[in-house]
Amino acid sequence: MRIGGVNLMPGLPPSDDDRAEFGNSAKKNGGAKASTILIVEDEALVRISLAEEFRDCGFRVLEACNAEEALQIFGASEPIELMISDVNMPGMDGAALAMWVQSNFPDVRIVMVSGAASNRTAITGVVFIEKPFAIDNIVRIVRSLIKR
Repeated sequence: MRIGGVNLMPGLPPSDDDRAEFGNSAKKNGGAKASTILIVEDEALVRISLAEEFRDCGFRVLEACNAEEALQIFGASEPIELMISDVNMPGMDGAALAMWVQSNFPDVRIVMVSGAASNRTAITGVVFIEKPFAIDNIVRIVRSLIKR
């Protein structure tokens, strides 16, 4: 599927068992709250598709259309457990955002995505996924990072 200039490979949709496991594994504080993830992506349709998938899997999802908006969300929201960010965005790029997050919120896990392998970040502790990616693969990766 091509969305906003990006090919997303749907892969297999998460099963009901996967959705239940995501929801259960994403609970914190004695099961009171789902894990919160932030998706930072300037392509609206890509961001909305990812957000919908993660919500369906039981995550609380915040969305930002650029790094500047993400900075505001980090300052104003409840704790964020994981951030998924595009590398190439107008203004502050994803790599600079990732370094800021690591400096200011060191417990936040970070997944970077890009359509160009040359944009692979060399930031320690950041997981890189090349576009196009299968939705079920990114969900599995996020789940494994959240479980750590």
